[in-house]
Amino acid sequence: MILSKDEAIQLAQDEKGDEAYNVFSKQIVTLRTTINNTLNDLQTINKAFIKKISKV
Repeated sequence: MILSKDEAIQLAQDEKGDEAYNVFSKQIVTLRTTINNTLNDLQTINKAFIKKISKV
């Protein structure tokens, strides 16, 4: 479930702030993991490219 800003506000108004925070936090962790993995892959590709062009 992707928690939108409006849904988070509604949960907070319904006194379910903890639930809103937990859902939001899980989404952020998932997104951060995806971004970090992508950055690591890019770094690996760049290192390989630098090795290749430095031999030229």
